[in-house]
Amino acid sequence: MQISEVVAVGIFCSYFSIIASLFLLIAQSLFSQNWGGRVYVFIALAVASLVHTWFYMFESYSTSSLR
Repeated sequence: MQISEVVAVGIFCSYFSIIASLFLLIAQSLFSQNWGGRVYVFIALAVASLVHTWFYMFESYSTSSLR
């Protein structure tokens, strides 16, 4: 593996680590308050948004001429 690949994978992993950390921090904060079912709506929409975005990102990468 070349240095540029290691850097790219490191950036990719740190990006998802930051997303997961912030998501858990926000979810924990929401669960500590009495928001009722709105917490579950937020979590579902956040996860759906992440999956939707990255589905198309990976689709774009798979058809890219940069492979």
